Amino acid sequence: MARVAAVCALIGLTLAVYAPVRDAGWVYEDRQTQIYQPRLLTTETWQLVATPSGAHLLNLSLHLVLAALVVTFARRLGVHGLGLWAAAILWLLHPLNVETVAYAASRGELLAALGLVWAAILATWRWWRRLSPR
Repeated sequence: MARVAAVCALIGLTLAVYAPVRDAGWVYEDRQTQIYQPRLLTTETWQLVATPSGAHLLNLSLHLVLAALVVTFARRLGVHGLGLWAAAILWLLHPLNVETVAYAASRGELLAALGLVWAAILATWRWWRRLSPR
């Protein structure tokens, strides 16, 4: 029960830190990305949201999902306890990750990171090791 409360507190802290982003408008890069859309998945996500707040909320949601995948990958690598919390906190609150949430144009980076972390998780599954030649 304490773990669930700690996870909820971390998510709440993340939402509080990114609260100013929720009310941010479009910036120049966002407008250019809407006009020039070379990637299919990124283009499709632009169809989901028409407002700046919706776009930032989608980016924040992808950021939270990515944090869960980072923790899953860290667990697969044998990290336990405080190390998992450190991975989650670093991913969610590190200043380097602000751009991917604050700029709707950075959604392609979030989607690419989701694919990379998901591929790393799949590569660490035990069945994968059994299928690969030694």
